[in-house]
Amino acid sequence: MKKRTFLILFLVSIFASCSSSSSSPTEDRRARSDFYWQNPLPMGASMRSVGASDRNNMWAVSSGGGVILHTPDGGNTWEYQPTGLSMPLLSLSVVDSKNAWACGQYYLSPTNPYAQILRTTDGGKEWRLVSSDRAEIPPVDFNAIVAVDAETAW
Repeated sequence: MKKRTFLILFLVSIFASCSSSSSSPTEDRRARSDFYWQNPLPMGASMRSVGASDRNNMWAVSSGGGVILHTPDGGNTWEYQPTGLSMPLLSLSVVDSKNAWACGQYYLSPTNPYAQILRTTDGGKEWRLVSSDRAEIPPVDFNAIVAVDAETAW
């Protein structure tokens, strides 16, 4: 009998402590972790690369059809920056708040990748193809791009 009474009191105290919490499950998750989904919300494609010029200006590229997103306010809001491409973008390198590079590729056949390089000099208002000439870009996998300044990227 004593064991049963103790068990009932124990369960009641557990239930009371759990139900007295005034925070929501989302607040509880945030309190327990520094990492939680904020922005941009899921869009059906994998974000492949993120770059920042400062604490406010950041860009992200997606494997879903030439998508580039930009935030001017540290991630509170994100805006779509059109590229005119439909290929997956795989990498991004940001030089400063005006200059950034991105690269992407798709396969013409299983052994024939086709890569393109994009560049912006105006903070992403316009992304221009640096080269789309297959003679200039060898048929290799383009998985990353690194810019050393506004004029040079590898």
